[in-house]
Amino acid sequence: MGRRKRRNKQPDKQRDGGTTQTAPREEIVPWRQRARELVRRLRDFARDRAGTEIEVYLRRRFGEEASTIPVAELERAFDDYVCAPGTPEDGRSLVRMFAEETEDLDAEERRYLPLWESERQRGVYLLDRAHRDQLQLWDPLRADRVTMQLLERLPRGRVAGLERGTVVLATSAPMGPRVVALGEIELYQGDDAIQLFRQEVRDQGRVW
Repeated sequence: MGRRKRRNKQPDKQRDGGTTQTAPREEIVPWRQRARELVRRLRDFARDRAGTEIEVYLRRRFGEEASTIPVAELERAFDDYVCAPGTPEDGRSLVRMFAEETEDLDAEERRYLPLWESERQRGVYLLDRAHRDQLQLWDPLRADRVTMQLLERLPRGRVAGLERGTVVLATSAPMGPRVVALGEIELYQGDDAIQLFRQEVRDQGRVW
C-alpha cells in the first residue's frame, strides 16, 4: 500500500508560511465587578439627570441635620429617590430611565433594574451562616431563608467573629438570579440586638 499523505496538523498556518489572524476573545467580567460598575453608573446617571432635585429631597428628608447624617444613610436615601417611580417629569423612576436609555446593558440587566422600583427593600434578618462574599439569613417577615450576595467582601476576622443569630439590617435588590446587598450592612450582637430586632420587625408592620 502507498503511504498516506500526512494531514496538516496546523490548520491556522497558511500554505505560504504565514498565519491566519484569530479574532480577539471577549473578556469575561466577573459578575461582582459588573454589579459594582452598574451601581456606580446608575448613581452617576441620577446625579447628571436630577442632581438638584435629589439635593432638595435630601434636605427635606433630613433637614438641618443633613450635614451630620452618616454617609451610608445618605446613600440609602439617595437610592430611595433613584428607585421611586414618578420622580422625573415623565413619570419614570431614574433607575427605569437608566435601564431603558443606557446603550451597553444586556437584556437581563434591562429586565431586572426596573424591578428595583418595587423589589429593592430594607430588611431585618437573623444570621444563619456568614461567608466573606455572602450571608445566609432568616427573614422573619417572609418566614423564609435568603442568601444575600455582598458586592464588597467582608474581612476574614469580621466573618470569624460573627455568631449565628446576629441581627442583620440590609438593603437588597435583585440582580438576575441573585439577591444583592446595596450599601452598608449593619450587624448587631449582644444584649441589645434582640430588642433592635423586635423594634425593626414592629416598624415594618409585624406584631412580635
